[in-house]
Amino acid sequence: MLNRDELLIDLKGAARLGSPEALDLALEGLAAWEAFAANARLEDKAVVKVLVPLGEVLAAPTVPADYLRTLADHPLAGGRALAAAALALRVLRGETGFAATLTRLAGDKRAEVRLVASTALARHGSTHFAAAEALLKAWLQPNGSPRLLATALQAATALATQHPRQILALLQRLTPQQYILPEAQRPLSEALKQTAAAGESAGVLALLAAWVEAANPPTEAILRALHANWARQTPAAALQLLAALEAAVGDSRPLRRTREFLEQNNPTEGMA
Repeated sequence: MLNRDELLIDLKGAARLGSPEALDLALEGLAAWEAFAANARLEDKAVVKVLVPLGEVLAAPTVPADYLRTLADHPLAGGRALAAAALALRVLRGETGFAATLTRLAGDKRAEVRLVASTALARHGSTHFAAAEALLKAWLQPNGSPRLLATALQAATALATQHPRQILALLQRLTPQQYILPEAQRPLSEALKQTAAAGESAGVLALLAAWVEAANPPTEAILRALHANWARQTPAAALQLLAALEAAVGDSRPLRRTREFLEQNNPTEGMA
């Protein structure tokens, strides 16, 4: 049976030594995690509880850079996820030479690797916000993959709590080709909701209005963003925006549900 606490103790000791052999030996304990060893789908909760803290240990400066680069090419998704957490921290701390590898991991084909990358950035990005902002700008470039875009938006959602103005500025940089992607709809709506709730509601409404006026607005993301308590603080503006969206794309059940939500008197949780 996997014992995370013992793993952490062993890995911390190996990280202090910095020996690849010691690090490999400490990580052998992950073999007790059947899904990890089988390269099967890993539950999100387990990924965050186990792989993120272990990866953060590997961010120690005594862990050789070449060891992390090798780990980033691991055939198991869990191994690459460990590298994603370690490299995220080292990039945030200002170490050079890792950004390209971290970007590749943030767009990895496996969701677990991407989750670790976004979680590590969310956990430590506020402490090193200038570096986090630079990473997000790079990840949100139009030539990035849809998976990389989604990872960036997930990290941006968490960072918007303390840095809403800067996150709003990043969202304003999205192109129509980016914000209409199916992979972007849910994470984009979450980033918009958190940015608005943290004090940038007027800016978010203006951004959504600009998107509604575009040829192909991101309808799902807009409706999800409006189906939240922040929008009910300015119901007239939100309903006006909703009417403009309906005029642009037509009526739909999600749109009617959003209107009903905005017209209710008692705030409830946003759309699941």
